[in-house]
Amino acid sequence: MARCPLQSVVDQKDSGIEVIVIDGSESEASLEIVDSFSDALCIRAQRRPDLLSWMAKTNFGVEQARGHRICMLHQDDLWMPTKSNELRRWLSSQSDAVMHLHPCYIIDAFAR
Repeated sequence: MARCPLQSVVDQKDSGIEVIVIDGSESEASLEIVDSFSDALCIRAQRRPDLLSWMAKTNFGVEQARGHRICMLHQDDLWMPTKSNELRRWLSSQSDAVMHLHPCYIIDAFAR
């Protein structure tokens, strides 16, 4: 069974995460998913069908963010269970860093 990207954020158990969803679709499906997580996450969504590329949506989302740090999660990605803790630990030792790149795992229909 596929995991939901937003559930992987909930699983961080970190109340300091703000989630901004920029929806370019014509349907209500994405906004309904966002609404279903409103009790578990600090989450808000905006429908922006005029923003066609993921880069334009990301730039707009960054403009909307209230925090000082940005972390992206695309609709087909998941966060590993300790991502938030690991990032906070890294940031505490590298407070002047402007970007952090990290390894990732590629998963597909056969991954468990």
